[in-house]
Amino acid sequence: MNAKQFGTGVRALGASLLVIAAIWAWAALGPAAGDDATQKTPATQDIPPDGLVRNFTLVGQNPLLDSDQGTSSFDPYINPPLGVPRGSNGDITAAGDCVYVGSLIGYQPALIVDISNPAAPTVVGAVPDLVPGVANGLEGIEASDDLLVIDQRNPLGLRFPVPAGLPARGIAIYDIGKNGSTCRQPRLVARFEYQSAIDGAGKDTHTITLWRDPIDPQRVLGVQSFTDEDSVDNTAIQVVDLTGCPQLCNPKVVAKWSARTQYGLDNFGSPRAHTHEAVVSTDGNRIYVSQWLDGFLMLDSSKLIRTLRGQDSCDPNQVTTPYGGADNCIKPLNANYDARAAVLQNGGWSHTPMRVPDRPYVFEGSESLGPSVAKDASGHLIQPVQIASTCPGSLLRMIYIAEDGYVALGAFDAQGQRIPAWGLRGDLYPTPLSHFGTEEQKLENCGANGFKPGTAPLTSSWFSPHNGLVFPNLALVTYYGAGLRAIDISNPYILREVGYFINAPVGTVRWASLGPTGDWGTDPGQVRTVPTVGLPMVLAFSYVLSHNGYLIYSDVNSGLYILKYTGPQNQQIPQTGNCLAGNPGAVAPGYDPCPPYGKWDSPENAWTK
Repeated sequence: MNAKQFGTGVRALGASLLVIAAIWAWAALGPAAGDDATQKTPATQDIPPDGLVRNFTLVGQNPLLDSDQGTSSFDPYINPPLGVPRGSNGDITAAGDCVYVGSLIGYQPALIVDISNPAAPTVVGAVPDLVPGVANGLEGIEASDDLLVIDQRNPLGLRFPVPAGLPARGIAIYDIGKNGSTCRQPRLVARFEYQSAIDGAGKDTHTITLWRDPIDPQRVLGVQSFTDEDSVDNTAIQVVDLTGCPQLCNPKVVAKWSARTQYGLDNFGSPRAHTHEAVVSTDGNRIYVSQWLDGFLMLDSSKLIRTLRGQDSCDPNQVTTPYGGADNCIKPLNANYDARAAVLQNGGWSHTPMRVPDRPYVFEGSESLGPSVAKDASGHLIQPVQIASTCPGSLLRMIYIAEDGYVALGAFDAQGQRIPAWGLRGDLYPTPLSHFGTEEQKLENCGANGFKPGTAPLTSSWFSPHNGLVFPNLALVTYYGAGLRAIDISNPYILREVGYFINAPVGTVRWASLGPTGDWGTDPGQVRTVPTVGLPMVLAFSYVLSHNGYLIYSDVNSGLYILKYTGPQNQQIPQTGNCLAGNPGAVAPGYDPCPPYGKWDSPENAWTK
């Protein structure tokens, strides 16, 4: 068998594994006996006042009123506050006993919430000097030690022109622990603009994650992803060196990569999809990548890390040929692009890679479109209101990525040892092992027009995982309309739901930007509020973080929630300090998401090439 035949055979083998994994997955989706049954999501109006709860205790909540934002640079551009929940809350991060809550729209800044008393989280103000008119921290807001980085990107619907002299796209970098700054008093130290090569308006960013070097903790990298139309060079991932920030801050680009530039068109003649999110391994040698429509793969970043440490040199530009890249700073670990873990046909798009610490897996979330309402060409609601929803939504999946291990396919020698030739090496051929979805997400519940009547309530039927916090045997994942879900992942082939919290949403919000929304205006001088259609729906959205044993996440409409998880595997949640997902080294250099997990021991034990 020649190399080409072997590659074709391996790809076919991988496809077979996907089919087998899918069968295992759907078998695990239905309700199991006794305590293992998944919770069916109720209609919004049927959620009890204290929420629908299993193995969680609600400790504190703050609806994040629009009147809590204080004086900020946004004030000249928006109407006076209404004293109602602001809505359109984005992602979150934490430093010390402060939580920062981003925004999906251009009408409001990121907020600072004091969580020193978990039973009474309190807004203490807005992050200063953010750029009005764009989304600040929609999905890119990260704290690492004394550094806060907030991504500014294209907002979801509600925007206005950026004031002259400020960048339309880029990152804002803050000091939150030096030179008189604290987590409650961030101080802007730098802006880094992403200029577009097309129209000068700024590249359309999507997410940013951080990595802190365990050898030199002053070295911090930001991994920025961009959407499809970012620039003429199709940059999908851009690595920004933030070394020295926030004290001496001079950001610079040190590496780029794009599947479009390296591989060109897909099998259907379309350019390869962009990267949704990319997260660096604890040691810095790998980048875990969720490609929007192309699935999951791993990049080799070891040459970049050695170069930054003065041990090597590399080309920061993108790889331009399918099997090139020997001198490039970042490149696919397996140059065979078809070896990636492909997106499931009915599973939405690849969204969030969440490394399972101390185990050879990535727990990846996908995302799907949510409920929408029919509008006419002018953007006004069509009466009577027509709500449509995507069935079955999207799923979570466990992906095997071991560098020194193989997925066994059932072939063994006379001594009972697996035959390596009949397995797939995890890092070169990331292999899905199992999937998780809610009770509603069985394919038999889907009809030609979405969910079949009676299988899912349209007012809360956005069944899509978004972000989470993963420990070795426990994953806590925000699931849009299905609330917060706790999943036992101790057996990577059988994923069990072991808890849930589905909050009763607030009664109204000022700014509705996701799910069924009302009419949007276009003149910021005239728009006072954008309502939801009916009650605001549950929209558990942000990454999950832990603080002194408590779990924290934000709901787009209903604000910040602080919970205690009491179910199986709860002992995995550290009772002191913070744990931050997708941000290696943020809490302590060499750990991810926090000590004692994801430990990188020493340079001698690091993987090198």
